[in-house]
Amino acid sequence: MPTTIPDCNFALESAGDDEFKRYLQGMINEHHETAYPAMEVPQSRRFIIRVTDAQGQVVGGALFWAYWGWLDVSLVALEKQVRGRGVGRRLMAMIEAQAREEGCTKLRVETFGQELGFYQHLGYRIVGQLEDYPEGHSYYWLRKDLEGEA
Repeated sequence: MPTTIPDCNFALESAGDDEFKRYLQGMINEHHETAYPAMEVPQSRRFIIRVTDAQGQVVGGALFWAYWGWLDVSLVALEKQVRGRGVGRRLMAMIEAQAREEGCTKLRVETFGQELGFYQHLGYRIVGQLEDYPEGHSYYWLRKDLEGEA
């Protein structure tokens, strides 16, 4: 434990600063490279897929990261008018294709119970569950292994 604490100022702000997020991620990556040299921490790669309708209007998309042989699906969202029409399945197929291209063999996604069946139908399995988040609902962590798939 240090005997002195440096003078620091703390500023609470609304999130949204991608530059600050990259700064923090860089510190974490640098720490991991030093603390866990056997892990061979790669530079993560961030991707987006933007889905637009016939008029060019954005109707959804996805944000995901590739690192450590995993593809971490951070956000997937579609407007109501395109749900249930195969758009989500096509979007997830594109994400999985990018995972393969990046050499990732596993995917991770988080979701609330309402979308759980969608991911399970695509071969994702539950690896964790947080009950009552929010009250009366559950939050799920899912994974899919691409090894052995065509």
